[in-house]
Amino acid sequence: MSWVPGSPVRIETARYRLQSLEPGHIGPDYVRWWSDPKVMAQLPSPLVKHNLEQHRARIAMKFNNRNSFHLGIYDKTDNQLVGFFTILYKPFHGIATINTVIGDKDAWGKGVFNETGIRLQDFMFGVLGAAKIECEVSARNFSTVYNLKAQGFAAEGSLRKHWAGPDGKRIDVIPFGILREEWLARKGGETS
Repeated sequence: MSWVPGSPVRIETARYRLQSLEPGHIGPDYVRWWSDPKVMAQLPSPLVKHNLEQHRARIAMKFNNRNSFHLGIYDKTDNQLVGFFTILYKPFHGIATINTVIGDKDAWGKGVFNETGIRLQDFMFGVLGAAKIECEVSARNFSTVYNLKAQGFAAEGSLRKHWAGPDGKRIDVIPFGILREEWLARKGGETS
């Protein structure tokens, strides 16, 4: 994949397209996801009650396609936005921190995260040059824990009562990581 820092990212899988989200790409569905407790349970974030323009301003300000990325996940059959990834990359340390939301509940259980996450690893390791990808997941989010392990991530401990849940109760969190050499071994030593 060829990519120039600062330019939009576009990654294709068999069924999905990952593409840098620009303010004009989001609509009412994206806004609803941020205020839906079931959707936001995927992130260490409180419910967000921003309107469309506030979300668009946040995207324009926060993501630069250099070391901070907000990639929409589009279903290629109907070009529908079904979720997104955020990546915060620290080049000095070579660490890429990711968060994922599959906001379209009709897409839940359809393998979106596994299919797109594997290709996203190729971008972070093969193009950005990351040494490690990390993320934190609620210990109660069994499907994401399962999917991260299927993608080659290893649990790196347990953080007791680390997040405040949407209901105010404290949640245990599992940090996950995958190293560049583990990604290379899974790919058979090839780079993207």
